[in-house]
Amino acid sequence: MPHRDTLKEDESVDEESTGKMLDFIIDRGVHGVLAQGSTGEGFLFDTDERMAFADLVVSQVNGRVPVGFCVESSSTAVSVELSKHAEKAGADYLFTTAPYRIPIRGWDFPAFQGHP
Repeated sequence: MPHRDTLKEDESVDEESTGKMLDFIIDRGVHGVLAQGSTGEGFLFDTDERMAFADLVVSQVNGRVPVGFCVESSSTAVSVELSKHAEKAGADYLFTTAPYRIPIRGWDFPAFQGHP
C-alpha cells in the first residue's frame, strides 16, 4: 500500500506519526508497504533523508509485511545509491519508473517543433 509521508511543520519526517500510521495500516490487514512511492513526498527529500526514511520504514514494519522502496530519481547515480541502500536496509523490493526527465540536446529541439 502506498502511503503518505508524515511530516512536521519544518518538513522533517515525523517519525512517531510515521510509526503509528504504519502500525495502523498493517494492523488492518495491508499486505505490503511502498515507501515514498508516487503518493509520497520523496522528491522533497535529499538522498540522505530518503535513505533514513527507508531505514525508518523497514525498522518499524519489522518483517510484518513486505516493504518496497521507491528509488525513482532524475539522476541514475542517485537511483543506484538509493537501490543499494534499500537492499542493505532490508527492503523487499524496489519501485521505479523509466527516466522521464531527459535533457534536451540541440539536435532534439527541431523534432519537438515538428521539423525534421
